[in-house]
Amino acid sequence: MRINSATVFASLVIGAILSSVAPEAGAQEGVGAKYGAREPARCADMSEPVDGAPSNEQALEYLKCTMEGESGGKLYLLKDVTVQVAPTGSPYNPLAPIPDVDVTKPIFDIRGSLVQYQCEYIYSSRSNEGKNCTAYDQPKAKGACWKTTFGDWVCHMSDMSNRNREAGLPPLQ
Repeated sequence: MRINSATVFASLVIGAILSSVAPEAGAQEGVGAKYGAREPARCADMSEPVDGAPSNEQALEYLKCTMEGESGGKLYLLKDVTVQVAPTGSPYNPLAPIPDVDVTKPIFDIRGSLVQYQCEYIYSSRSNEGKNCTAYDQPKAKGACWKTTFGDWVCHMSDMSNRNREAGLPPLQ
């Protein structure tokens, strides 16, 4: 299955932007409390495998660590994530630039599904507790995993065609 290059490009750029503005892992201590949510995923090591494609399980872990976190006064969390990694990678395409990508390593397409939560602070004056998050259902998400120039994996995917959303509770687990 070929993934639309415009969709992948948009997904990669969004992922690269989000990962570049994410705070350092140590800075996220207790961040979930301000949103009434669980903590964002953290990965101690995102360097395996050194060569070849990440497994589906590794891509799932790296996707969470890349896409979850606090940015711009919002907390982004994922739930109900499935990921499938393409068996072969594609060479880097300079027409679709990705910040910090290792141009000597292949980029692996991924697909799956997820629910992405975007949460705002809980404000007692606005009585938004329990309804401070918007969940975006993304049943046909596509994206990619790639190695950075530092040897870490970055994975990002989204379903740009589906905009179903629902306000409510943040994920607690």
